[in-house]
Amino acid sequence: MKMQNFLSVVSATSASMMVAVLTVLATLVSCDGTSFPKVGGTGGVVPDFPTTQNDGEMMQEFEDYDDAPDDAEEADTTRPYGRNGSGDEGGKSRRGNEKNLEMPMSKRGDNVIRHTGYALSFNGETNCPNWVAWELTRSEASAHGSRNPDFYPDPQVDGRHQVTTQDYKGSGYTRGHMCPAGDMKWSSKAQHDCFYMSNMCPQTKDLNADSWEVLESACRRWAKSEGSVYIVCGPVFNEGRKVRYIGRQHKVRVPDGFFKVVLSMKRGHEKAIGFYYANNDRFQTMESAAMSVDEIERMTGYDFFYLVEDNLENRVEARYNLRDWD
Repeated sequence: MKMQNFLSVVSATSASMMVAVLTVLATLVSCDGTSFPKVGGTGGVVPDFPTTQNDGEMMQEFEDYDDAPDDAEEADTTRPYGRNGSGDEGGKSRRGNEKNLEMPMSKRGDNVIRHTGYALSFNGETNCPNWVAWELTRSEASAHGSRNPDFYPDPQVDGRHQVTTQDYKGSGYTRGHMCPAGDMKWSSKAQHDCFYMSNMCPQTKDLNADSWEVLESACRRWAKSEGSVYIVCGPVFNEGRKVRYIGRQHKVRVPDGFFKVVLSMKRGHEKAIGFYYANNDRFQTMESAAMSVDEIERMTGYDFFYLVEDNLENRVEARYNLRDWD
């Protein structure tokens, strides 16, 4: 009798435990998850479990996901755009330029277009770029590819604004590169793309061939000495000045001048400098054109190199010294 009683007690206890376990499992299955911490994701909490090798791989996957943009619009403006506008050029990525330091902070209405080796913001009112931005590395500045012989309408620009070479014909102005062909000799595709008309502005012949070209050559020299430089340039339209246009099929506004800002992130020697050149035939020295990036920002209304850490950005943009670059 004692053994039978003992077995009865054990059986009853086991049944009770089984009911309790089933109750807990049913609760977990029916739970919608809102009362538990999220694992991974923006603002998520990762439980403090013991880490195995596989756990570490899972954690890395969650961390990679955390770094992803929240929506498609953000992804389009912040991700590395690659050397061909889609992520790579012959297997080569942005080589650590994940932050796209050359990209200015976009304004409302900016139409940002990405081509091999550079990006630009196109303005449908002036039919000129607002700015053109690119990184130039030591190896790229040292390349010796051939120059492209032709100019092309930009297929990414709305057809109503696809400027052609005919719009410059007989105007007295040259097709002035913003991102120069000399910086894009490292790739035949980059060389081709820098001849899109969206990368051009009406420049006087002497400015294009002399003062502006001197600055372009200096930037290539600096890319070699610094390892890489980040460059943004574009037209300046002064309010209150007489507005001038050229163009047969498309009205292209003639800039009053041009700006260029250059940043070096060489460790321990970070620096930046800006330049402004009037759009005329008078020779202008780099010394007379040099100014701080802060001054260029006030002139254009754009925030350059905003992805650089704030204290460093403020320091390098407030001062300039052309002698620091050579």
